[in-house]
Amino acid sequence: MNKNFSTYLEKKHDILKKLVEKLLEKFEYVSLLASDCQGQKVTVSDKSISVKDSEWNERGFVVRVFNDGIYSEYSFDKITTIKDVYTKIVNAVDISEPLYKAIYVKGNK
Repeated sequence: MNKNFSTYLEKKHDILKKLVEKLLEKFEYVSLLASDCQGQKVTVSDKSISVKDSEWNERGFVVRVFNDGIYSEYSFDKITTIKDVYTKIVNAVDISEPLYKAIYVKGNK
C-alpha cells in the first residue's frame, strides 16, 4: 500500500526546522519526531468485507534535548508560534538544579 507523505507535516516543515535551529542555540543536542497517522478499520465477516476510516488518529510532536549530561523530552500537539513553543519547551525542561545532582549531593553529606 502506497501512502502519500502527510500534507500537514509538509506545511509544518519550515516552522519545525526553525524551532530546532532556535533550540540548538540553547541546547547541545536537539531532535524532533513528528507524527501524523490516520488509521483504517477493516471488518471481515462471512458475507462482507469493509474498509473505513478509523476514529483512531495520531498527530503530534516530541522534542528531545540534551544539556549538561541530561536528556529531556517535551511533547505537544499544536504549533502556535515558534516563540510560544520554544518558551514552553525551555520552561518545561530547563531546570537549574537537576534532580540527580540534588540527590547525589544531599545523599553523600
